[in-house]
Amino acid sequence: MSDHYLITFNLRYMRSPIKLSKVACRNIKKISRDDFKFDLDNSQLLNAPPDDGEELVQLFNSTLKELLDKHAPVTFKHMRAKSVNPWYCNEIMQAKIERRTAERKWRLTKLEVHRQIYNTARNKVNFIIRKVKSSYHNDFIQSNSNNPKIMFSAMFSLLGRNVDSLLPTTSSDQQLVESFSDFFLSTKLLASEMVLETIHLQLISTHLKVMFWPRLKNLVLLNLLI
Repeated sequence: MSDHYLITFNLRYMRSPIKLSKVACRNIKKISRDDFKFDLDNSQLLNAPPDDGEELVQLFNSTLKELLDKHAPVTFKHMRAKSVNPWYCNEIMQAKIERRTAERKWRLTKLEVHRQIYNTARNKVNFIIRKVKSSYHNDFIQSNSNNPKIMFSAMFSLLGRNVDSLLPTTSSDQQLVESFSDFFLSTKLLASEMVLETIHLQLISTHLKVMFWPRLKNLVLLNLLI
């Protein structure tokens, strides 16, 4: 017989929404140097440049922009916006760089010694992250221990819950106040009725006990004697 039992359960984990940012970029690497040079040689900038310095600068900027738009047009991409954690520091970044360097070397050589070096660097990153996060949250709790609002907001944020307190939808502030008043009054009335019902049941139980206990006691004694 084994004293180990399998325990299964479901966890509801709320992932933070993915934030996308629109980024403009150009693919400079795909520009053909020969085509770009040909268009530049045939442009007004090289064939008929103006004598005025300000006009020359404007022509220079406009010519290069037109050539870039032709050979490497602007494209827009949607990228995930990376949110920087408040506890992230240079120590973690440097440890990650060392871990990545060790991983590349191990995957290149496939040697056991390099795998061990990579494991050491990986464990170092995990240790530093745990240490820094623990220190950050301890300092945060100590500095905001007298502010329950900030503490609850931070707790809900760590648990992935919505921290926005939404009020019921009403047509006016007066209606909102009246709805809150009705709710609390009904709650108090319900609680009062429950207390009165409990007291009433206790009184009934005590009354029945006083009435029937002597007879019940005599009946039990009689049965014992028989």
